[in-house]
Amino acid sequence: MRESAAFPVKRVTAAFIILTVVIAFCFLFRDSLTILIYHNALTYTRDGAGVVVKHVTVKGHRVSYLEGGDPEGQSVVFVHGFAANKDVWLELIRLLPDRYHFFAIDLPGHGNTNWDLESYSIENQVAAFKHTVDALKLEKFHLVGNSMGGWISFIYAAEYSEQVLTLGLLNSAGIVVTDMPSEYEKLLKQGNNPLLVEKPGDMSAFFEFVMSRPPQIPSIIVHAMELEQIAHAELNRKIFKGLRSSAETFYQQQKAEEYLNQLKMPTLVLWGKDDRVLSEAIAPHFHRYLEDVSMIILPHIGHAPMIEAAHETAKELLTIWQRVPKQDDSL
Repeated sequence: MRESAAFPVKRVTAAFIILTVVIAFCFLFRDSLTILIYHNALTYTRDGAGVVVKHVTVKGHRVSYLEGGDPEGQSVVFVHGFAANKDVWLELIRLLPDRYHFFAIDLPGHGNTNWDLESYSIENQVAAFKHTVDALKLEKFHLVGNSMGGWISFIYAAEYSEQVLTLGLLNSAGIVVTDMPSEYEKLLKQGNNPLLVEKPGDMSAFFEFVMSRPPQIPSIIVHAMELEQIAHAELNRKIFKGLRSSAETFYQQQKAEEYLNQLKMPTLVLWGKDDRVLSEAIAPHFHRYLEDVSMIILPHIGHAPMIEAAHETAKELLTIWQRVPKQDDSL
């Protein structure tokens, strides 16, 4: 019996079967496909920023980092915050001149670095960062840190000042202002930590809390980031426990002041005025103890100025970097 020319039954049936199989496959493996799309998007974004993913072995562990720019130029090392990774710096790097040599490192317990510290005290994290810098054979560099990364950066700059050309502290942790607690501190006392992504919906809430002007991110990408954060939730809790313990010690022993008083290099303290995690009230305390400091407060910006205000952040960083003649850098 021949198919009707007007209605090809076999073709429609075959197409329906194929479509059903595709839909079933997508349903069964939707999370894997989502993460695949996310990582393909990351690759595209990294290409646009002119950086590539590399790895270096540190103390027997594989540390992941981004590298880009001019290998003959002054080096710049970016240090991310808690529960973040090297890719938070992509937009900022894209806007910076490629005459610099960029490094954005995944800290232990973060991103694609295969290194879980026994304790995530700030001292242990600084030591791990030092081992990484040595493995990368970096001798002198501009150092830029956000949040927890700022805390690591200013301690490192005090302990190894001969290596740090300039210091950029973006909404840096490390100072506690007890009489003016941030919204985040108040939530922590209630047993709520909006920086921990542990269940569906937490990633969107995280972005809304951390950033005053979060970028428009496709929902499929947000979902992929959420899946990865949920998978790392237990480790993130461990890291956070180490940080909280360090913060209490720092406040009680006034260690922040001790480190900051040692810093002589040009330093940028840049803060988002609408930061709900680390209050703007902290910024003047950095300014008080630093010798050569520029303080910039960005209106309508939250905790991640390198994302929310990448152009302004790039401009301010370049201002202090350009104070260092090229011949003063050696790699």
